[in-house]
Amino acid sequence: MSNPLRDQTPVGAAVTTAARGVPIGRDCMSAYDNLYAARLASWVGSESELTWLAPGTVPPLSAAKVAKWGERAEHRLLFWHDTCVDPIGYGELNKMPADPDQMWIGHCILDPAVRGRGFGERFVHALLTRAFDALAAQAVVLVVFPENAAAIRCYLKNGMVITGREEKYFKSTRRRHEFLRMGIDRNHFVRLRAAGHWKREPAQFVGAFSEARRDLVRRRRIANSA
Repeated sequence: MSNPLRDQTPVGAAVTTAARGVPIGRDCMSAYDNLYAARLASWVGSESELTWLAPGTVPPLSAAKVAKWGERAEHRLLFWHDTCVDPIGYGELNKMPADPDQMWIGHCILDPAVRGRGFGERFVHALLTRAFDALAAQAVVLVVFPENAAAIRCYLKNGMVITGREEKYFKSTRRRHEFLRMGIDRNHFVRLRAAGHWKREPAQFVGAFSEARRDLVRRRRIANSA
């Protein structure tokens, strides 16, 4: 990496991916909307999973705590597949405090219903593409628990490399945790893309959450509660 990770790298987290076949259709990303805070919170099934996702967040995870992540996040994104009414992923892109040319991926998670089907790899590809192409990042970095093998495989498949380790103490867990530092710089990303590393186009960013989508979600929820 031409831009090594900093010791204060904020914590990113888990996505799971394998190749069991993905439904035909298109992916896209939109800006986050608090309408989905409760849904995102429901994706975390245990305290250990929450620790992997957000070790600084005291369990249990709630919609209010998901909304509070936005106090520090600059670019909160929802990941969609056009066969699904609701989003299937969430992640954040933020500038590193010590180096605005670097961005870090944080709170990256998929709906458990779609894990193990390749969506995680596609979501990370979309996040990297947005960081480099739209937000002018020179490097993208994250930290991940060493035990989170599925997430590490996903990041490696997207060209990220392990650049070191770090430890950090969290009041929420009352202990220190060890993380792997991972990252990819712009030059490496561009070389991989030119070589055809990714076999499909990344999910496009479609902008703000539309009123049409809001209305669809409201009507769907009313119908489900009737």
